[in-house]
Amino acid sequence: MTLTLEFSTLKVLSDSLTLTRAISGNIQSKEIIGIVKGIRAISSGFATISFYHVSKLDNFVADGLAKRLSKPISLCNEHHDLGHRFGLISSS
Repeated sequence: MTLTLEFSTLKVLSDSLTLTRAISGNIQSKEIIGIVKGIRAISSGFATISFYHVSKLDNFVADGLAKRLSKPISLCNEHHDLGHRFGLISSS
């Protein structure tokens, strides 16, 4: 499934200072070269894109959501599984 959104400007916030600096061209890191390459490829589709570093403390909500969504979703019970992940359905 492909999702197309018509945004020309994107503001990206990351709690990874290494990644933010690498994307901005300020440093090079062998460990994340592939990630940076992929981000730059996606970034070329935007007229304007900005990358900003935020502290982990300021990013805990987004970090928690990303961790929840990175777990595999059961295709058989997709809606039920998502309800549990977002706290919409209790385990009891």
